[in-house]
Amino acid sequence: MPGLNLAKWRSDRSDPELANAVTTTDAQAANNYGFTGTPSFALGKTGTTLHKFEAASFTDPASFVAGIEAAAKA
Repeated sequence: MPGLNLAKWRSDRSDPELANAVTTTDAQAANNYGFTGTPSFALGKTGTTLHKFEAASFTDPASFVAGIEAAAKA
């Protein structure tokens, strides 16, 4: 992955303060989208507001393809 500082990542991932910040941010994002379980998805173009995506099926990729195509056209 371009730009990844593996040594810094390894040291930072064990930092409890950082872990708490990520957990708090993730929980707030999940709450904002109305996610109630996993897996949960938000789709949108890069740089735009993401929108909650509810797959019709987790075993059939067609609903994901349709959701991604719809987001790309928005």
